[in-house]
Order: sequence, then C-alpha cells, then structure tokens
Amino acid sequence: MAIEYHRIPVNTALLEGGDVEQAKQGVASDNIPFEGTLEGIRFIPYSDCKCKDGSPEYQHTEIRIEDTTGRPLTGVTDIRDYLSENWAKKGYKQIGLPVKRNERINIIYSTKAGNPIVGEFVFIVQSENIIPPCDI
Repeated sequence: MAIEYHRIPVNTALLEGGDVEQAKQGVASDNIPFEGTLEGIRFIPYSDCKCKDGSPEYQHTEIRIEDTTGRPLTGVTDIRDYLSENWAKKGYKQIGLPVKRNERINIIYSTKAGNPIVGEFVFIVQSENIIPPCDI
C-alpha cells in the first residue's frame, strides 16, 4: 500500500489575467491514475487574499465532486470544506470511497459571491497496486 497524490488545477489561467466573471463557475476534470481508496481531498489556494474578517475571498464557492458516471464523491459543499486548516491533523476532507485506475473526476464549482477560486484540488489515494519505477 502506498499513498499517492493527484492534483487537478482550477482557474490557473487567471494568474496570467483572464475573465474573472466567466471563471466563477465551471468544471475542472482529470483522470485519477491510481486505483485504491480515495482517502481525502484538499484544496490549495494559489492566492492568500483575505476578507476583512480573515476568511478567504472565495469563501462562497459551492463545490460538487463526482465520478464519470455522475456518482457524487461529495455532496454540495463549500470550498472551506477542502481547506487544510479545517481538518485538524489529517489536513484534508475525508472521503473513503473506492476509485478505479484512470477514473474521470469532475469538480463542478460555482462562486456565489467574491472572487473565483484559483488553485488546485489534491486527491489523496491509498493505492493498492504499487508499480515499481522503470529502470532506464
């Protein structure tokens, strides 16, 4: 068994400019290259912008994560559910569902107020199949 990490970026084009209003909702997709148990998901923001109360500017962003078939991996949650500071020692939102190798994941997001999210979701998978590195 090994812990594997897979990152899915969201709205990273905004770092170089772009249409902020258009980036407030959308879908980020990628394939998880590992088979095993999806232990958890966390979000790493690329911006540390804060509101006057210290909360993230993008705090009112709804997130739904599902697999290829539309099976929800999470319910509709707020982006704050994926920030490491909200999960004590684990540092991620615990999921505990099986995933297949190359399973397509869709992250559906919608910012209701504030700036759109910019960063990456990190999927933590306890892999059952350890593939040794290739000899070159």
